[in-house]
Amino acid sequence: EKRGAGHTATLLEDGRVLVTGDSDEALAELYDPSTGQWSSTGVMVKARNWASATLLEDGRVLVAGGLDATKAGVEELDTAEIYDPSTGEWSPTGSMEQKNSRHGAVLMEDGKVLVVGQVLTEIYDPSTDNWSSAGKPVRERSAGTTATVLKNGKILVTGGEFQRGGWTGVVSAPRRSTESYDPSTGIWTAVSSMNEPRVHHSAIQFQDGKVLVVASRELEMYNPTTDTWTSAGKMIQERDVMHTATLLGDGRVLVVGGKG
Repeated sequence: EKRGAGHTATLLEDGRVLVTGDSDEALAELYDPSTGQWSSTGVMVKARNWASATLLEDGRVLVAGGLDATKAGVEELDTAEIYDPSTGEWSPTGSMEQKNSRHGAVLMEDGKVLVVGQVLTEIYDPSTDNWSSAGKPVRERSAGTTATVLKNGKILVTGGEFQRGGWTGVVSAPRRSTESYDPSTGIWTAVSSMNEPRVHHSAIQFQDGKVLVVASRELEMYNPTTDTWTSAGKMIQERDVMHTATLLGDGRVLVVGGKG
């Protein structure tokens, strides 16, 4: 399948990679690095792009929200589904409490998934197959945020953009604001803002707990202990949406692609 912006790629426990989205055929594929081969792996319940894909603790993958890939217009989805690598089958979950696309999603320490939407956030519980509200963040973020589980269990949410009036509204400049969510209390708290506004960026956590944010050319690092952001140098080439950033085994970060 041809796939462009808005698809997902998820590393499974067995080393294969699940690729979904940006295809009106609703077909999912697997890449096996041991053989270098691609194979189809069932038909999704709904063709979608700009969804989130999260690997669950039991090895299944939750694909949530996104845009309806079968329609020319923009239609956000409140549906979600799960892929089971052991059977190659897709099954629907309960619907989310709101429609979400280009949102952030992260697996928390308790095995639940936090989805950060434009106005509200919600949590998926794999043990009950249900969604529940996780409260309202300090700031509205329509797209392009990151969500990172810190060493203390809290969730760091950075950047994104604010869009007045929905998809037909006027997009403001990317946000500098940063906040954290405490799963133990359900409380959102504003923390120190980044030095630069960022959207569709990457966030990489190091072994020492610090978080590197990658976007444009300017890099910066967040220290949760001191709640401070500091400059982390400049990249050789400016990179924007659609880049990837990967923490390597030796502690370096590999940044690939994106728009200069």
